Amino acid sequence: MPPLLGGLLITLTALAQQADLSSLDLRVTAADIQPSVTIEEYDNRTVERYSVNNNTYMLKVTPNVGAPYYLVDDDGSGDMAWRRNTPGMHTQVPQWTLLSW
Repeated sequence: MPPLLGGLLITLTALAQQADLSSLDLRVTAADIQPSVTIEEYDNRTVERYSVNNNTYMLKVTPNVGAPYYLVDDDGSGDMAWRRNTPGMHTQVPQWTLLSW
């Protein structure tokens, strides 16, 4: 075995022995997935931005006149922009709450 490869193997073995993964706490708690809500006020609407780990997954838009609607990030890209007249691009349709109890 070449000396460089042997030294690399010894180093990797030593690092593997030092890394004790059993002591890591990998449980997910409610605080880990609790969304943060940022409220932005505009002249004609209020926007509530829902994020987990700084990734926005939903916007609730409440216009001054009319019912609130939601824009949801379907694929996790964070892109919820309207795309009109763009061939091949998916348009995100606003979602209204029809019934609630």
